[in-house]
Amino acid sequence: VTNFPTPSAMVATPPTVRDQFCILESLASVEGMLHVALTESAFQLLCSASPEETAAYFTCENLVHEQMLVQLDGAKVCECAVDGDRGVAEQESKKAAAKVCSEFQAFLEKKG
Repeated sequence: VTNFPTPSAMVATPPTVRDQFCILESLASVEGMLHVALTESAFQLLCSASPEETAAYFTCENLVHEQMLVQLDGAKVCECAVDGDRGVAEQESKKAAAKVCSEFQAFLEKKG
């Protein structure tokens, strides 16, 4: 499952972040979750330099992160922060993807 919870969780109508995690847990046995968070510099380089969009991202990110830790066993969560150097966005996105893959693979190997 990717891009979860969905953006609709941020509006006043259901399903909320909590509801979406409950739906996922009712449909599947969640054995691991990769949580990728962008730093402010990474978001501004790879997504948007808009202060409003950056603030909205961090509002959503914090809500999802807090709810994830409440509902899921922390041992099943692989957290990966992506930073963005001031390089070319395409090169930085490839470095970020490689970092995320490497950290998640190490997490899976550790789980056995």
